[in-house]
Amino acid sequence: MNKNSEQKTGVKRLLKILFWLPVVILIVAVVIGALSGVEKGRKRNLRPTIGEQARDFAFVDLEGNEISLSGFYGEKVVFVNIWATWCP
Repeated sequence: MNKNSEQKTGVKRLLKILFWLPVVILIVAVVIGALSGVEKGRKRNLRPTIGEQARDFAFVDLEGNEISLSGFYGEKVVFVNIWATWCP
């Protein structure tokens, strides 16, 4: 083999590695992400608990007052709509 064909072979090999390495990393990341999502789903029950009392929680309103769900006990209906989680 001459030096020029050895360089071409080396370049081709490097290009193959540079192509397949990100593909393999992506596949591994997807598999790990999928498996970790399965574990989280098993640990947390995200289904509504119909007929059971809601868990108490509290937050601070825009004026600095703490508001808790238990503070509304005895009211007819409490509708909680949390839709802008990025707002302070």
